[in-house]
Amino acid sequence: MAHPNAELLRREFEATVAGDMAGLIECYADDQVFHYPGRNPAAGEYRGRDGFTKFLGKIGELGVTVTRELHDVLANDEHGIQLITVHGERNGKRLTWRGVAVMHVRDGKIAETWIHVDDQDALDEFLS
Repeated sequence: MAHPNAELLRREFEATVAGDMAGLIECYADDQVFHYPGRNPAAGEYRGRDGFTKFLGKIGELGVTVTRELHDVLANDEHGIQLITVHGERNGKRLTWRGVAVMHVRDGKIAETWIHVDDQDALDEFLS
């Protein structure tokens, strides 16, 4: 049996891939904080569900289409980690990057997320 926080992170990933906004938002605490790295139009710190929705809107405004592959999920009582590969397309350009989402879990919800990517400069250029 998987750790409950591993199951939570898998549900979050599955909701993201399925485009299930209600299921995705349900995985996050009302006061969650989402950190997206870099020096690109989507970079920054987003607070609360409204902030997270704003981040998703920015990605949409940039015209980015992505597909994600989940390599693994690791979890304990307070944290979870998703190891992912992302394939993106924007304005005829394509980029593949590997990422790690480090998540703090509180009361069965994702309370804080830090995204890390393998080539930040390439991602910044792709999103700018």
